[in-house]
Amino acid sequence: MATLANDPRGFRRVFVDSPTRKRYTIRLGKVSAQHAQGFRSKCRALEDAVKLGLTPCPDIMRWLNALADKMHAKLVKAGLVAARTVSTVGPWLDEYIEARSKVIKVRSATRLRETARDLQAFFGVGRSVRLITKDQASQWQETRMLAGLSQATIRTECGNAKQFFNDAVARGLIESNPFAHLKSGSLASAVDAYASADDCHKIIAALPDAKYRLLFGLARWAGLRIPSESRVVTSADVNLADGLMSIRISKTEAHVGKHFRQVPICDHLRGLLQERMGQCQPGERLIAMASDKSLDGHSRRIIAEAMRMAQVERWPKIMQTLRSSCAKDWKAEGVPEFAVDAWLGHNNVTSRKHYTSNVPPQMFTLVTGIVPAARKAARTLADYSGRNEKTRDPQNGNNADLPELSDRFHRVPLGSLPAKIGATGFEPAASWSRTKRSTKLSYAPNLGHQDHLWRKCEHSSGGRTIKDGWFGVSDREMFPILPFWPTP
Repeated sequence: MATLANDPRGFRRVFVDSPTRKRYTIRLGKVSAQHAQGFRSKCRALEDAVKLGLTPCPDIMRWLNALADKMHAKLVKAGLVAARTVSTVGPWLDEYIEARSKVIKVRSATRLRETARDLQAFFGVGRSVRLITKDQASQWQETRMLAGLSQATIRTECGNAKQFFNDAVARGLIESNPFAHLKSGSLASAVDAYASADDCHKIIAALPDAKYRLLFGLARWAGLRIPSESRVVTSADVNLADGLMSIRISKTEAHVGKHFRQVPICDHLRGLLQERMGQCQPGERLIAMASDKSLDGHSRRIIAEAMRMAQVERWPKIMQTLRSSCAKDWKAEGVPEFAVDAWLGHNNVTSRKHYTSNVPPQMFTLVTGIVPAARKAARTLADYSGRNEKTRDPQNGNNADLPELSDRFHRVPLGSLPAKIGATGFEPAASWSRTKRSTKLSYAPNLGHQDHLWRKCEHSSGGRTIKDGWFGVSDREMFPILPFWPTP
C-alpha cells in the first residue's frame, strides 16, 4: 500500500508496492502536503488496479493524462502504468489520413491533407499532440480568418481538425479535444437567386451543342449534382415511356440504400434527352468529358458565356442555383416534401438548409398574384413554375389541357377561392368580417397522401352554406397547395 514520507526542508517521497518489488520509492520533490496526499491516494488506486487486473477508473485516467512526462515515467518504472505513447503532430496526422483515405472519397482525403498541412505549419511537425491547448486552437482559427478564407472554408477546416483530435481522444493520446469549442459544419446557403423558366430557355438556346444543353437541363429540371451525378448518366438510365430517370449517387454510395434514386422527367427535360440520345449509342454516357475537372470547371465557363450572350444576369453559384430552383419549383407545385427530398438525394434538414432556405421573389407572386413592375414584361405564373403558358377554359377559368388528378378532383385557380390569408396562415379563418361566420372541418377518408390533410370546408352564415368543397393543405410546407374541388 502506498505510503507518504516527509523529508527535511519540505521534500516528500511516496513508497509504492510495484509488481516487481515492494517499497519502490517515488521522489516527489518539494511539494505541498496536499498535493503529496493526492498523489499517494492515486497511487493506491493504481496498485489495486494492477493487483486485480482492472482498468483504472476514468478519474484516474484523466489524472494520468494530465500528469507530467517525468512523473509519468516514474510510475512506468514502478510498474503501475504502461509507457505513454508520444505522438507528434506530423507523423500522427500522416498516419491518420493514410488510414482514412482507404475508405473515403478522393476529394475528402484531399481536404483532410490541406487541413493537416495548415496544422503542421502552425504547431510544428514535432509538436506533441498532448501539448496543444484550447487557446492555441483558437489562435489557429484566427490565422485562417486573417488568411482571407471564407467562413464556410474555415468551418470545414475546423471540422477536419475536430475529426483528427477526436481520433486522438479515442486512442487515449489526449484527454479532451482542444478544438471541440470551435464552430464547424456547413452554413445555410446564402444564394437566393432563382432561375426562371424564361431565362433558362434563353440560356439553353445560346449553348453550343446538345451535350451542354442536357447538362444544364439535368441541373435545372432534375436537380442533379454536377458533375458527380451527371457524368455517369447513360441512355440505359432514361425511361422516356414511364417518365423516369435512374441516378447513381456517388456521394452517398457508401451508405446502405443511398446509392441510387429516381427522378421524374418533365416536358422541358424530355426534349433535351431525346436530342442528346439521338446522338449517342445505346448504353453510352450522355455527358462524357475528359475528366471531372473539365466537366466541372469548363462547363461552368460555357454556361456563363451563354448567360452573357442571352443577356441574363449571372447567378452567384450557377449549378447550385439551378438545383435549388428545381427544388423550389417542386415544392411550390405541391409535391410532398418527402418526395422532393428523395428526388434530390437529400435528407429533410439538408434540403431546407441549402436549397429552400431562401424564398425568391417569384414565389410571392404565386400567392399574391401581383407581378412586380420590373418583371411584368413576358412574365407569368406559368413561367415562374416552369410551365409554358396554357390556353384558358372560359367556362371555369382553368388550364384546359392540365390533366385531372383523379376522377373526383380537378384544379381551381387560386383567385377563385373565397378564403383570405389571415393571422391563422393558410388554415381557413373562423371569421373574415364582423358578420358571424363559422367554419367546420372534416377529414375525407382515403384521400391525398399521408403528408397532407384533406379537409372539407363549409363556411356558413345564418344557417346558409356559402361555399363548400375539398381542399389540400400541407402540414409541412410554407407554400399553399393548389386547391382541388370535387367535379360535378
